[in-house]
This record gives sequence, C-alpha cells and structure tokens, in this order.
Amino acid sequence: MAFHKSAFCAGGHEEDRDMVIMTREIFEPAGVDIVLTGHNHFYQHNLVNGVHHFVMGPAGARLRPPHLAEYTQKAVKGYNFGLFTVTPESLKLTVYGAENKVLDTLELQKPAAAKAALLDERRLSPLLLKL
Repeated sequence: MAFHKSAFCAGGHEEDRDMVIMTREIFEPAGVDIVLTGHNHFYQHNLVNGVHHFVMGPAGARLRPPHLAEYTQKAVKGYNFGLFTVTPESLKLTVYGAENKVLDTLELQKPAAAKAALLDERRLSPLLLKL
C-alpha cells in the first residue's frame, strides 16, 4: 500500500488518526505486509502488528529530525530512496541515503502455498466486500 500520510510515525507530522483506523480495520486483517508513506521529511521504518510502515523520500524539502517510538526499527534524518526487488516468493527493499549508502534493508519471504491460502481467504472475506 502507498499513501501520503503515515499511520505510524514518530516525529514530524506524527500519526494520522484516519490512517491508523484504516490500518487496524483493513490492512492488518487483510494481511498487508508493507505500507509506504511520505509527508514527513526523514526516513523511518516502523513495525506495528506485523505491518512494516516506511516513511520515505523527503524529495529535497527541508529535513526534520525523526523521533523514536516503541515501534521504530530505524530512523534517519536524511534524504533517501528505496529500491524494490520483487519475485513471486519474495520482496526485498533496500533504502539508500543521498550518498548511495545503504540505510536499511528488509526482505520478506512468502512461500507459494502460503500466498495461495491467503488469496483464497481474502476472496471469502466479508471485510473486503465492504471496499
């Protein structure tokens, strides 16, 4: 998922209440693994209830200092960008700073059988029918 405002973010504009509700009521039950956001001018990787929330890409705006929360995995005051490598069974994210130095990495594995079971479960989910 990708949005402008962050559900979980320490520092800058802080957490967006509507995004927190959407994450808890829709993304977490649906098995979403990653949410990408911006809005704040720093890099932050937060892990909440099994969902990785990335605040990325200040795009040249004035940098702000990130704060730390109990869910913060990594926080950097600096310009950044991410490179995704995606296969049917895995997703790898490498986050780079402005000098092309690696700031953070994440790799998620999804065996084909687990993916198929999750997709079957989602097809039957009344929660997704509301969308």
